[in-house]
Amino acid sequence: MLSNEQIQEAIEVVENVTGMVLMLHDRKTVVQWLNMGFDVESIIFAIELTFDNYGKINFRYTDQILWSWEKEGYHTIAEVKAYVDASHPKDDYLQSLYDTLAMCELIIQNRQVLGEEKVQQAIKLKVETEQRIKKRRAIPMSKRS
Repeated sequence: MLSNEQIQEAIEVVENVTGMVLMLHDRKTVVQWLNMGFDVESIIFAIELTFDNYGKINFRYTDQILWSWEKEGYHTIAEVKAYVDASHPKDDYLQSLYDTLAMCELIIQNRQVLGEEKVQQAIKLKVETEQRIKKRRAIPMSKRS
């Protein structure tokens, strides 16, 4: 049984990662996940997968992910990552798009150092990359080359 302090810490981590203040219903959902035996890292990983697959934070979708892991008997971050890696082939192209997006964000954040011309190029590339990601995610994994 988790202490109130442990539960509150987990909720704070989830709030920090999602950038949301959790409503009572969402807090109860997080407690349910913890009581199912998931560690905070696994919950965060499921939230990240939700965002990658769904395009936004959606606790119902996250709940489905966690219940599927529960059904398979996976709870720790090591178990979950091994399961996800084995059951979902890696998409190197999609990963390169996410890396490009991250680079664009860094350039935009460092506007004063890099100058306006570089920032404008990064903004244009960011928009193009977001469109490519959207298209790529629309293709089923089995049909990606």
